[in-house]
Amino acid sequence: MYSLISQSENANGFEMELEAGKTYYFIQETFLGIVKTKTMLSRNSPEVVMYLLDGAYLSDWKRLN
Repeated sequence: MYSLISQSENANGFEMELEAGKTYYFIQETFLGIVKTKTMLSRNSPEVVMYLLDGAYLSDWKRLN
């Protein structure tokens, strides 16, 4: 049994049995609560995670010389 936890101003998570050789997909979502930033962790299908990842803007960092 593993504890999977997402932490920001709060902590959110769950316990889950993980099997060797299997792939698991999780999403950490952050949102503004009444005063502080909160977080939520959820398990999702590969299709949902890849769809969201495809639409994400990922920075391309390069060293300035």
